[in-house]
Amino acid sequence: DRSADMQWSELNAFIEADEYLSANRGSYAERNASRAPWQNVMDLKILQDFTLYTGEKSHELQLSLDIFNFTNLLNKDWGRRAFVPSGFQLLNFEGFNDNPDTEAFEYVPAFTFDGVEDNDPSAGFLDDSGIQSSRWQMQVGLRYTFK
Repeated sequence: DRSADMQWSELNAFIEADEYLSANRGSYAERNASRAPWQNVMDLKILQDFTLYTGEKSHELQLSLDIFNFTNLLNKDWGRRAFVPSGFQLLNFEGFNDNPDTEAFEYVPAFTFDGVEDNDPSAGFLDDSGIQSSRWQMQVGLRYTFK
């Protein structure tokens, strides 16, 4: 179990490492003001048309090759789609403590901090589902056009 001082030290390091949080320390954070890192994803599409003649008729074929998240094909560390999971809480509300330093009847909120891996709430959370996956995918297509 981590001590309160250790939790505070980790939370302070997290705030100081984030440009938005450190610049707005002591005030409310605006919705979506601090986000996950920018992500670059590039897709590649190659098309080739072919015309086949049979007698007096022509048949047109189009061969296509789609590579989704092409950058991930080039390098496994590129094109990764990180996300911050829903329900992520930076601080965990634990209840109220009596404040012995005041004369008035007052409660002080108590929080705990679980820590954030590499100061990145999206660390370890990659989207690997469907066409928006962090992994590259390839699709081959053939289209026949008749007139």
